Amino acid sequence: MSDTVDCWRPRIHYTPLRGWINDPNGLVYYRGKYHVFAQHNPVAPDNRTPMHWAHAESVDLLRWNHLPIALVPDKPFDIGGCWSGSAAEDEGRLHLVYSGVSGEKAEIQSVCLATSADGIAFGKDRANPVIPGPPPGFSRDFRDPRVFRHGDKWRIVIGTSRDGRGCALLYESSDLVGWKFLGPLAASDGTRGTMWECPDFFMLEGRGVLVVSPIGVPGVGSMALIGRMEEDATRLAVEEMVVLDYGPDLYAPQTMAGPDGRRIMIAWMDHWGSSKPPTVSAGWRGAFTIPRAIAPGPGGKGLSIAPVPELAAARGDVALDGPGSITAETADIDIELEDTGGETGCFEIVLRGSPDGSRGTRISFLKGDDALVLDRTKSGRVSGGITRIPVAAKSGKRIKFRVVLDACSVEVFSGDPPTVPCSALIFPEPGDKILSARVTGNGVGLAGFRAWPVN
Repeated sequence: MSDTVDCWRPRIHYTPLRGWINDPNGLVYYRGKYHVFAQHNPVAPDNRTPMHWAHAESVDLLRWNHLPIALVPDKPFDIGGCWSGSAAEDEGRLHLVYSGVSGEKAEIQSVCLATSADGIAFGKDRANPVIPGPPPGFSRDFRDPRVFRHGDKWRIVIGTSRDGRGCALLYESSDLVGWKFLGPLAASDGTRGTMWECPDFFMLEGRGVLVVSPIGVPGVGSMALIGRMEEDATRLAVEEMVVLDYGPDLYAPQTMAGPDGRRIMIAWMDHWGSSKPPTVSAGWRGAFTIPRAIAPGPGGKGLSIAPVPELAAARGDVALDGPGSITAETADIDIELEDTGGETGCFEIVLRGSPDGSRGTRISFLKGDDALVLDRTKSGRVSGGITRIPVAAKSGKRIKFRVVLDACSVEVFSGDPPTVPCSALIFPEPGDKILSARVTGNGVGLAGFRAWPVN
């Protein structure tokens, strides 16, 4: 395989050695390492083969060691695929709670259990499926169980719908095998999707956070519903909704608790509506986002979403300090703009630009605007569109944002602290490696600009 064919393989993001990945599953800190699992087709860069579970581990959330496939669809209850789910540790054993799919059109969806004594080899429980299907009145789209601890019991939330409105169902168990239905944790009000996929639930400083990927909400790949818990912690009274990412390429985020108690989120950096990438020529497709630290937003409202500190710790020496240009395939960039009082002005950064300036991914800010503009119309092999990223958390007359560049992706984090992420795929021509920044006019000043390579 030539370097040209595989020049888009990420340097600092998890991606398959070969084949396809989509949803991150089973995020868990287990025996001193972070573990991720993924929906996986091991034989081709598409999702036409019944889904397996890929598995990898890391000590720093940046370098991933590939492990043997964890789940293979080989039983009557999952012969159509081992679809998304989650992981839980109990007395040293690692459990995977996943969606088993069968039927001619994947219409039979159930909850299944697999267990491992070493976190590597998993055996499927004899009681499978532990939940054979949805309760009466709910759609047969019944999948993506997310397991978590509640007191001395286990709970799971499962994505489904009722009467064309997405909802997350809540169950409880003492042993991960026998489950009691507690009712809907939350449901769409009619504007938040016809089906909720990949639910995730966690408590954050006393408030409940339900993350879902809604079907039928244009421009929203994933959202968080935040509110107070009521009725014996079985119902979420939603008080606010947060869009988790404003970019075109993010879906199915899942979180885990780190050993220090922080909440860490990883998502699939792609989307069902995204164009077919040139990476399929190298035999793979799919990547995960940079792991992101989740915290309450400013004033306790919304969420702060920022790259985990491990990314900054991996920076090399500063490569660019202020306006100018360098050659860079990957970079971590801090930018601070200020209003200098003039009438006009524009800041622009070009990522993976061509030597003649005809190609590149552009991020710009125009004085008086309320958004950053991500322009991928001339990014390379697969042209994207124009995405507006709301400017968040202004500090006086200053605007801060951060850009993480990898071989085939751009992630933007707007705000201080960051509250507005944007994830987008790019596929530059192999020779396009110029990173440049400039300011024009007298109304926008560059108060800070630094770009680092990531080791």
